[in-house]
Amino acid sequence: MSSFSTNVKGRVKEVKIALEKCYIPLFECLSNSIHATSTMDINQASIIININRQKVQKLSFIEKTQDESCLPVSDVEVVDNGVGFNDVNFISFLTCNSDLKENIGGKGIGRFTWLKVFESADIESIYMENQTPYLRKFSFKMQNNLENEIIEKYPKYIKNKTSVCLHNLKSEFQDYFPNDIRTLADLIIEHFLLNFITNKMPEIIIKDKYQGEINVNRYYQEQKSYEIKDEELKIYNSLFTIYHIKSYSIKMANNCYLCADLRVADKIDLRSEIPNLQSDIGLVNGEKAWYRAYVCSDYLNTIVNSERTQLNYPQIEVSNEAFDNITKETLKKELILKITNYLKKDLTIIEEKKREQIDTFINNKKPNYRQMREYRPNFYSKIKSNLSEEKLEMELFKAKQEWEKDIKKEAKILYEKAKELDYDKICDIETNYLKNVTALGKDCLAEYTTHRKTILDVFKLALSSGTDNKYPLENIVHSLICPMRVTSDTIEYEDMNLWIIDEKLSYHAYLASDKTMKSHKPINVNSTKEMDIAIYDNPISFSNKQDGETFSSITIVEFKRPMRDDYSEKENPIKQIIEYVEKIRNGQAKDKNGRPISGSLENLPINAYIIADITPKLKSICKSYDFTATADGETYYYYHRTNKVYIEIKSFNKVYNEAYQRNQILFNKLFEPEIKN
Repeated sequence: MSSFSTNVKGRVKEVKIALEKCYIPLFECLSNSIHATSTMDINQASIIININRQKVQKLSFIEKTQDESCLPVSDVEVVDNGVGFNDVNFISFLTCNSDLKENIGGKGIGRFTWLKVFESADIESIYMENQTPYLRKFSFKMQNNLENEIIEKYPKYIKNKTSVCLHNLKSEFQDYFPNDIRTLADLIIEHFLLNFITNKMPEIIIKDKYQGEINVNRYYQEQKSYEIKDEELKIYNSLFTIYHIKSYSIKMANNCYLCADLRVADKIDLRSEIPNLQSDIGLVNGEKAWYRAYVCSDYLNTIVNSERTQLNYPQIEVSNEAFDNITKETLKKELILKITNYLKKDLTIIEEKKREQIDTFINNKKPNYRQMREYRPNFYSKIKSNLSEEKLEMELFKAKQEWEKDIKKEAKILYEKAKELDYDKICDIETNYLKNVTALGKDCLAEYTTHRKTILDVFKLALSSGTDNKYPLENIVHSLICPMRVTSDTIEYEDMNLWIIDEKLSYHAYLASDKTMKSHKPINVNSTKEMDIAIYDNPISFSNKQDGETFSSITIVEFKRPMRDDYSEKENPIKQIIEYVEKIRNGQAKDKNGRPISGSLENLPINAYIIADITPKLKSICKSYDFTATADGETYYYYHRTNKVYIEIKSFNKVYNEAYQRNQILFNKLFEPEIKN
């Protein structure tokens, strides 16, 4: 009985295979078959992969069983017509870390991966030894001795045939082993692509009782079209061959694959290293194309692990006449330079399209980033191509933040140089610093201006009647100027657009929108009435206010539906304002800690805005209160002496026009820039 020269169980335990790479044992079998047929005419060599699936457990109470073609894989058999398990190869099989196949990349470890993923393996080989045909059979399990070993002369010899059947895929791998034979074919092509593109791959056929069969070589030729160019790269004394591959008609990941013994052992994601390398490289000869690279080298063959699944890069770089130690960082850097140079023409086209996309986006939608194009032109190269508008805006925002960070660094340097009194260096740094600060300020102003222009455009649209000739509710306008049912404690400053009514309203001590009066923090008023917006203005620094007082005046804003003309006595907007003021006057102010402030609100300045269209009914109400109209008839104002409140009624058109005029010079500069000769 033959036995291994090592502890099989211990050796298998040392093998590391990730769940998602549980097809590695199959690739090891294929690699052995490729080696076994390497001395044959490639047109005569063949490999067959038979897929067997788990048996269906048919229960009497189930009428319809599951689709058997989707059952998990149980066994995988690889059959080839190579040299077979002759005495030399059999002894090599029993020897751990055999060097028999060292010159063709064999590590003598592949067979132990079989038992890592499968329970056992049965081997049957018909071969010629000294011009005599033999049959060798045995079972390989998790033990040192082989089981069911047979070796005998084979009288019915026609040709060599070796079968390796991997039995019973282990349960932890069943959900990860490829279930579809086309998926398996794709994985084989990807893993052994160098064999395919160099015409060193025997005919491979995958057979499945339920899914049929697929000729992998023919599938490769039919499904994939490649343009291949090889290039040499020398790092120190080590030579690398780069296979540049452009694929047509089928999508490939933009990766650089590092191969040991013609097999993929590591990869570099080129999209993360070359920003302009998008999902494809555009059109090549009129067809959409994708790129990938394969790298081979004797150096990579020496640093691959036993399973040929990982490269063990040295941590320290060394080069002398005896050997090279090349770190992953150095290798990646040199490969990226070569690949970038090879794709120079494609990347230039992608860069031009990307710049056009970014410029169009900035010009039409985000002019606040215009200054970066002049003062930070390198930001283009840091942004990936073909991004959605949402992702592009995020990248522009990051680039601007980086700019701001660099400006802060320059300010710190300027400060340090000022302490050294190095006048010449101060002047140089200061000039550059001021240019960047000014440009950044322009971008911030552009963002601010764009926001205002957008809000005013929406405001104008909100005032228009719909297709049914109905005008929107006042809630829509209210929400645009300030969200409803919030306070300044629960909303950000940027979410309010009070500047549309009056610029100074944006700066206040406290704001309540559509909240009951008794919930307002600065006052103690027992009322459930809700003012649309109540604004408690900041105290003036030089006024004679008590230290605890948190506001110096109150502004009330009330909205009415555009073009409303059906005000009843109860809904009289002027009467509503007066009722609010009366309740405030009868209440008491509170400090920032919620404590009452001595005195009353009787003499506190109160201003009120009623935003409504001046319809005939509202005009009549204004006359009854003796309001004064402006020359254009778009504003009515009145001071109610009894309740000491100034009331101003403004039409929506007036509010819009005044807000637009206040910002017009900025709009003109940003959206209608002067054309320089």
